[in-house]
Amino acid sequence: MSATARAARHVLIVDDDVEIRRALATALAEEGFEVVTARDGRAALDYLTGCLVRPFVILLDLRMPIMDGRAFLAARAIDKTLADIPVIVLTADHASGHVPGASSVLIKPFGLDGLLQQLSSLM
Repeated sequence: MSATARAARHVLIVDDDVEIRRALATALAEEGFEVVTARDGRAALDYLTGCLVRPFVILLDLRMPIMDGRAFLAARAIDKTLADIPVIVLTADHASGHVPGASSVLIKPFGLDGLLQQLSSLM
């Protein structure tokens, strides 16, 4: 399978908070999603450039060390092989109503139903 193939239920979660990554991964796996996690934007880019099956969506925190969400979005936009992967930003910043490069924004804390609706709209 080529590196540009996308799996319909493959999700990449990018968040520096291990508890948030674990809780989201568990909840989405229980809903039938295949989940991969990364601790920051740099780790996410490393994963994406080496994976055989790209995720159909990226769930991205904005505030992270090493490479934050905005820097990740800028790097993703430059890479033509990654630019078309939708990104849902997950943030506690209530002022982040629109984030350039993101498909949508969910404000933490958010309900699983709201996230599932967002994912469903992208499938």
